[in-house]
Amino acid sequence: MNNNEVIDRAVSLVKQREGILNNVQDSYIKAIVEGVISELENEHDIMVDMDSMDMFMFVVDMASYRYSNRDSLEGMSKHLEYRLKTFYIQR
Repeated sequence: MNNNEVIDRAVSLVKQREGILNNVQDSYIKAIVEGVISELENEHDIMVDMDSMDMFMFVVDMASYRYSNRDSLEGMSKHLEYRLKTFYIQR
């Protein structure tokens, strides 16, 4: 699966999780997914392997969290923090 197909698959899963049935938000959600990947690689120095299901689902969950909390000043949820720390240890 090429990179665009993987990103599209991630966008589709974020939409399912958020209950979005149309394509109106696709470009916004795609930007969030790409932003999460970029942040992991550039700020956290974690090489993103979207063929790894745990990494793929972390990106989906993080993008979904960012989408649904876009106006919130709260920090990252505890389960996402824990999973991010696990990636630090594993990688």
